[in-house]
Amino acid sequence: MKSYKSLLNVMAKHTAQRIGDDILAEKKREANARLMAAAPDLLEALQDIVSFWDEHVPTDCINDMHKKARAAIAKATAPTYKVEII
Repeated sequence: MKSYKSLLNVMAKHTAQRIGDDILAEKKREANARLMAAAPDLLEALQDIVSFWDEHVPTDCINDMHKKARAAIAKATAPTYKVEII
């Protein structure tokens, strides 16, 4: 009888974990969808910021943040960047 109850406990825990994993996966899909929806606006805003920096900030003041922003823009706009659709 104990082994039967132990088996039921293991099955219940496994089922709860799977349900939890499914909920987390759905939340991640929703977050990714929101990010994709906002991506064009985020890209445009970052391009505006970098453009402002280029016009108003001396080149000797360019820092890692500026370089990261430029790299992100390049990644988002590169014609050869491959996107795998699953």
